Amino acid sequence: MQGLDNHLVSVDAIAEALSSFKIPIRNRLLAIPSRAATLLVGEDDPDVIQAQLEALVHEALAELSEGEIEVVGTRS
Repeated sequence: MQGLDNHLVSVDAIAEALSSFKIPIRNRLLAIPSRAATLLVGEDDPDVIQAQLEALVHEALAELSEGEIEVVGTRS
């Protein structure tokens, strides 16, 4: 598999890099319901609820996209 800088990258290195993102993704997604509950207490308008949930999901995805994957075990 070719890396971004035209170096070969092992499948194991890619799997390891992706594996390091599992916990942050899991934790960030699991935080959404508690944040939503706080923001939406007493809200009964489905449009407002949907907009808030979408905003929280987009916020989580934006935070996760700011992370960088460090690829180990690359070689020329």
